Amino acid sequence: MKRYISFFFCFLFCFALYPGSAVRAGEDKAKGKLRQIAQFEGGTLFQNGAVKVVELKGTYRQMGRQYGFLMRNDLRDVYKLILEEYAGRQKFSNERLKTIADAFYNIYPMRYRELFSGIAETSGLTPEQIRIINAVEFFPKINHLEYNCSALAVWNDYTKDGSVVFGRNNDDAPFFKIFGSYVSIAVLKPDDGSLPTAIVNYTGAIYAANGMNSKGVFLELNGGPWEGFYLNRPSIFVSLMSYLQDLPSIELINEAIMAEKANMSSIVTIADGKRAYSVECSCSTARIMDGGHEAIVAAANHFADPAWGLSQLDDKKGGDTMKRRANLLALGKKFKGQFDAAKMMEVFDTTIENGGATSPYGTIFQIVAVPGKYVMWIKAPGTFDWTEADLSKILK
Repeated sequence: MKRYISFFFCFLFCFALYPGSAVRAGEDKAKGKLRQIAQFEGGTLFQNGAVKVVELKGTYRQMGRQYGFLMRNDLRDVYKLILEEYAGRQKFSNERLKTIADAFYNIYPMRYRELFSGIAETSGLTPEQIRIINAVEFFPKINHLEYNCSALAVWNDYTKDGSVVFGRNNDDAPFFKIFGSYVSIAVLKPDDGSLPTAIVNYTGAIYAANGMNSKGVFLELNGGPWEGFYLNRPSIFVSLMSYLQDLPSIELINEAIMAEKANMSSIVTIADGKRAYSVECSCSTARIMDGGHEAIVAAANHFADPAWGLSQLDDKKGGDTMKRRANLLALGKKFKGQFDAAKMMEVFDTTIENGGATSPYGTIFQIVAVPGKYVMWIKAPGTFDWTEADLSKILK
């Protein structure tokens, strides 16, 4: 009898450690530490609650192989959801999916293409399928579906200890809720001397709409006033990942952003442990927007600097983006001196209707970060609650 009981518990233990066993809807707030789940060819998969962190080491091909194997079940799930949503409900043809995915992939630097090749070698998916997964956010945006994101950063006398606390909503069309379970963190630690860098995204999406490097620089991207896409320019999403890997300070990253013409109108909010500001990027130039004498910066989906002197808001979306930014600034000032990670989570739990910036329908996932401590908390509303990802031992 004891032998059967031992076998039963051994089976449960192995199942819990299996890389594909993700925690889904109904997950309670997870305050525990990251625990090691699996290893493959030098890469390591960690997990806390619903949040997975995959640490990748070596050449870009080797890191891709590690990612492909350790995240293979989630990659397959995301690909299945893409087909159900885009090819199924939205009636995208396979040729259309392939054309959009390839157009995004074709402007990637060669080192990142090696990542894709490695993922295809071990995930059980084809290179074409991997490229389609990578473009999960971009298929509808070719049809002018807008980004609706928000960010707030506070520091100095706004926070309890003076250091930066950063909050961010990744908002999108409500159907993206189906991908909320598959938000993960990939930590790239290449052997080419680059800075270790963590990106937060849907599994299989290899670019930095949200990221942090080993120097404690955190950044996020909001879509700006619509100007279309410049398909032959480097993608700002991919450039931000390169900047985090290659540049050790917010000053240098700022100079790089200012020097490059964005391929789409964007607002990049960037911080280290001591301060933050936004860079408002049109497709032709960029300007810095900071808090002036106040240690607070908020961003939504419009350019806040009045020096732009252009009409950037359409009738349908204009009021919403201005309201979200105004609400965040008001909450920032209301809680001046009280901010820590918990208070920022409270702010980002506040809906637009109640004076915040969060949408019950369009907020897909959220991040609160304390760059000086290399810690993030991630939430996918309706899927899992705020969950800690302490990267201090992985990134540094």
